[in-house]
Amino acid sequence: MDLLEFRERYINEDIKAEAVNTVRYPVDVFIESAEDILKNDYSLLSEISPCFYEFTKGTRAYKNMRIDAAYLDLTSNTLNLMFADFNDGEVKNITNEFINNKSALLINFFENTLKGFFANGEPADPAVQLARDIRVNAKSIYKLHLFIISTDRLSKVVKTLNLDDYVYAGQTFKVDLDVLDIEAIYRSKLAGFQKEDIIINCEDFGVEGIPCIKADIETDQYESYLAIVPGSFLAEIYCQIICYKHFWC
Repeated sequence: MDLLEFRERYINEDIKAEAVNTVRYPVDVFIESAEDILKNDYSLLSEISPCFYEFTKGTRAYKNMRIDAAYLDLTSNTLNLMFADFNDGEVKNITNEFINNKSALLINFFENTLKGFFANGEPADPAVQLARDIRVNAKSIYKLHLFIISTDRLSKVVKTLNLDDYVYAGQTFKVDLDVLDIEAIYRSKLAGFQKEDIIINCEDFGVEGIPCIKADIETDQYESYLAIVPGSFLAEIYCQIICYKHFWC
């Protein structure tokens, strides 16, 4: 089955049929499917939940914004924000302009939240609840991890997806971006698909080797070692490697 055949089957059988069976919107089923792939196949996501909010009447005070799903992961000091692009028509190319525009909408949600946009919102609204949690824990947030999921295909001219840090009121937030397009979804469904190994170069983090001794643990699957590792090194690995492993390169 080629990519386009897979795409048609995925949209109609995996997403639309499931939406009918469970009485949900197709985009919500798509978000659920993408979450499973990002968590279990690409190890890029810890958790995310549908949380739609859109504001299109931007002013000087508050910018246009949109999110389709989100999750504040305080264990990794990361705010996950997702834009869902569910196109059930002919496949299109995802361009740099599209990526930049949608990334801006996600970041604008975070900025508007910090500015108090949701201060008088309906407490039962998931977006309002999320905004409240963000404001309470703003000082603890280290990173904004943006996800764009799409049934379209990432253009071949898109080579890198790096975004600048976001600064608000003197606090700097690292911004990571991952795009799950139909090709990445297709690869995850292929027989023999395996997760890539995570390779860490210690010198990239100012550590010239890690002293260790072999542990007396017998197994046919792996070898074990005891090591003394600087705490700052572990923190950097967690924040910049484990939570920042792109699959699109």
